[in-house]
Amino acid sequence: MACITAVQIAIKGFKTLLMTTDPAAHIGNVLDKPISNEVTRIDGVKNLYAVKIDQKKATKDYKKSILDDAKGILDENTIKAMEEKLNSPWTEEMATFQKFIQYANEDDFDVIVFDTAPTGHTLRLLELPMD
Repeated sequence: MACITAVQIAIKGFKTLLMTTDPAAHIGNVLDKPISNEVTRIDGVKNLYAVKIDQKKATKDYKKSILDDAKGILDENTIKAMEEKLNSPWTEEMATFQKFIQYANEDDFDVIVFDTAPTGHTLRLLELPMD
């Protein structure tokens, strides 16, 4: 559904990004183009681009960013406590969502179609902890 939606929107003239967080995404098979964590132009459909958020890379980058910002400001014990907290099961979802927000805040696309994994994965992404 996400691929069909993105193709139709692109055909109507809107610069469209099809983004997936599904670790087993098959949008590359549907679009006949390998999709990676780099925005890729889709051949044969003007205005259509796709990207697969690499959750492991997003998590690694997220942790590094948080810890780099804290270093030099907070003491070593606080940094260690932060590192421990960043190893929680929710960190991957937070990092993935942050990457999605990063794309959404860019002015490069008129429309972003967001493809997600099956229900359980998506619910975890949407139910991020608020503490």
